[in-house]
Amino acid sequence: MKKRKTFIAMALIIAVLLLGVGYAAITNIVLTINGTANITANADFDVSFDVDHEVTGTNATGAYTNETTATMTVNLDSTNTEATAVYKVHNESEELSATLTATVKDVDTDLDKYTDITTKLCADEACTQALAAPIKKDEVAYVKVTATLTSNPAQDVLNKSFTVEITAAPAD
Repeated sequence: MKKRKTFIAMALIIAVLLLGVGYAAITNIVLTINGTANITANADFDVSFDVDHEVTGTNATGAYTNETTATMTVNLDSTNTEATAVYKVHNESEELSATLTATVKDVDTDLDKYTDITTKLCADEACTQALAAPIKKDEVAYVKVTATLTSNPAQDVLNKSFTVEITAAPAD
């Protein structure tokens, strides 16, 4: 009987060992991949004035010097007279959209005393629709510059300068 108990005990131990080995053989195995990614920005970002466009205006003349520079000459003669000019901007990028901002800078002190110079980004040349989103590739936008005479000077104010800076930032 003792042999039989020993045999049963050994059989149970072997059965438990076989179950442990079998369990170990079918447990999950975790494989891990650690990676890095490099994305090169699209260097083809090209936004410029459309130099073939004729600048439209009232009490002002405007022209394109080249694809990144334009001029505006304002002629004001009485309070609340406005001078406007509309310039066309083209996004010639192959993939990227462009977010535009226009800022009036470097207004000559004498000019700043008598005028208010503002800008408006537009979706159409008549500037009836404000530009609501970035301009997509191969689309255009318009920049309207307005100079308003807020008060009349005692003497003529001639050849005073101002700058409108239009910034195009890449957008996804």
